[in-house]
Amino acid sequence: MLIAVGGRSGVAAVAMFSVAFNVPRWMESKLVRVPINNGTQLINTLQRTELGDSYVYQLVYFDALYYIFMFVLPLVLLTVFNSRLIVVYRRFRRKRIALRGVSSSSTGYRV
Repeated sequence: MLIAVGGRSGVAAVAMFSVAFNVPRWMESKLVRVPINNGTQLINTLQRTELGDSYVYQLVYFDALYYIFMFVLPLVLLTVFNSRLIVVYRRFRRKRIALRGVSSSSTGYRV
């Protein structure tokens, strides 16, 4: 039960962070109605805002934060979780072998 609750809160945290991280992207452009055919028709187009044209915004958001959160952080978390999984698996295996009274040399596996 504790694992399920932690899993749900983790999923909720990731979803909320994803929304918060993408809020600035929604403010990069705005919808503008542009007249065409000598003003007889209007079409909707997207126009960049000051935020979207900002060099500092593009540098920080796309060049720094994007790569950290999309590449570096997932790789680090994957490495940490896999390492923890290996440690737990080895501990479980040693405990199981100790309870069975079988030596590690007779199983053919290294512990």
